[in-house]
Amino acid sequence: MSDIKKLNHDEKVFLAGCIKYMITVDGKIQDEELTEIPDLFPNVPFDDFESCLNEFELKVKDMDDLWDMAEEIKFETPRDIILRCLYDVALLDGMPAKEEMKFFKELSRVWKDKELL
Repeated sequence: MSDIKKLNHDEKVFLAGCIKYMITVDGKIQDEELTEIPDLFPNVPFDDFESCLNEFELKVKDMDDLWDMAEEIKFETPRDIILRCLYDVALLDGMPAKEEMKFFKELSRVWKDKELL
């Protein structure tokens, strides 16, 4: 996940929100435990995770907002970095949860479909 430093600010904001979503979607982690997220990735240069997540939460009120934000990421390289990071998050507990993979696949599909247009 060291490629995070290649993302611009808006892409990092989106990634922070997606990481939170991936970690909480299965209901196993509570919001209070989100403060530990940066500790999960000690070698990742995502020093501004908390501020990016706060900004995401101010902008994104529902899943429609999340998908709109995803569509604003137009280039393949940041999309690939984000998808790799999210896949790594899904593997944190060993086997990805069904809900995590559903979101991951949907994001992959949305970006792939947009490339075809």
